[in-house]
Amino acid sequence: MATITSAGVGSGIDLESIIEATISAERTVKESQLNEREINYTTQLSGVGTFKSALDSFNDVLAKLGDAETYNSRIVSFTNSLEESEQAFEVEVGSSMQSGDFSVEILQLAKGSKVQSAALGSAEDTLGAGNLTFNAGDNEFTIAVESTDTLEDIRNKINKASENFGVSANIVNSDSGAVLTFSSAISGSGNTLSVTADDDSLSSIATNSPSGVAGLSVQQAAQDANALINGQSVSSSTNELKDKIQGTTLTLKSETAQPQEFSVSVDEDIVKETLTEFVDAYNSLKGTLDSLSNSSSGLLASDSTIRTMEQQLQRIFTNELGGTTDIQSLMEIGISFNREGEMEISSLGIGSLQSGEELLNSTISDKYSALQSFFSDDDGLVQKVDGLVELYTGSDGSLIKREQSLNESLETIETDRDALDERLANLEASLRSQYAALDSVMAQYQTSSSYISSILTNTSNS
Repeated sequence: MATITSAGVGSGIDLESIIEATISAERTVKESQLNEREINYTTQLSGVGTFKSALDSFNDVLAKLGDAETYNSRIVSFTNSLEESEQAFEVEVGSSMQSGDFSVEILQLAKGSKVQSAALGSAEDTLGAGNLTFNAGDNEFTIAVESTDTLEDIRNKINKASENFGVSANIVNSDSGAVLTFSSAISGSGNTLSVTADDDSLSSIATNSPSGVAGLSVQQAAQDANALINGQSVSSSTNELKDKIQGTTLTLKSETAQPQEFSVSVDEDIVKETLTEFVDAYNSLKGTLDSLSNSSSGLLASDSTIRTMEQQLQRIFTNELGGTTDIQSLMEIGISFNREGEMEISSLGIGSLQSGEELLNSTISDKYSALQSFFSDDDGLVQKVDGLVELYTGSDGSLIKREQSLNESLETIETDRDALDERLANLEASLRSQYAALDSVMAQYQTSSSYISSILTNTSNS
């Protein structure tokens, strides 16, 4: 018997459509269930990602209030009308510097020394042989002079010496002859350059020689910088006055005919801007969480995790911190919550009470260190909030675990899809096998029926 390759061919019944309808009905129901689960998991995953990102963004802004750099910025203001580049000195202020007014009169700049020889004839002339040792303070280097070295060669050896600490050698070709000059960058009283020759043939370009002859003369002795700060005498071997005003470095550039005044103040604007950024970041976080938990449209509609987090933040921000900080709450520095639960620095006071802005300004002016401690101490606000956020977004946080669980669920759906395809393929094979048998039997019945009908027809005609 020939094999039936398409269901219903033998019987004439449309079995192919019956099989397709059966498979389609099975697939539609199961795929609808899988799609619904996938949408649900994907929606939750997106919501959790948004939740986590919003918490991290808010915590990053809050962390700035725990960073010492936020509070360490200082403003330096000169009372004269000169541009900063035209001032007689530069001021670099460290974080330990407190506000204050100062006057600086620069009496004398620190300078290095200058020594020079007498006229020595031509720059191409040789002098002798030996070693020249250069000293200034604790600095020293030596060059070897050969008998064939000209004055130019000696100059070049000095300038190219690897251990040269800042000595420049030059030749001035005067009417009387070549003069060798040395300039030392080492300033400070007692640091005048000395040049020692170990052979008298080089005494003309030395301040010390075996015979005691000194051919070099001091044109400028090294000197200290001298200044008056608030009328008090200060000196330095260099033009950098470090910690003469505690926490400050003054770099002197020119002498002054009279005191120059400047003031140092806390850069309050940076702190205010960071506090405003913190308030805006909290309100942005609140808006995101409210949107996520919206009962009709939120990605995490009516999610208890969001409500729990909001309640925990509210308790931290409205209750006292405890611990050792002088300031105990945001309300003390002028930050409060309005009726909508949004954080604000109010511009309006109630009755005789200060407004939030006034309270914040007075806190910055009068309790600056306490304000910094409130946020940045080990038991301060930043650490408390960071510890809370860590419970949600840290490596072992609840949102991280939830993300992992949702991703695993999505992977399970793919496994279920593969299993569905396999089950439907087996079902189709089973249906085709069953209908093939039916088709074969029906085909035999039709053949027998046709044969009997043919015999009856022939008998009737006879």
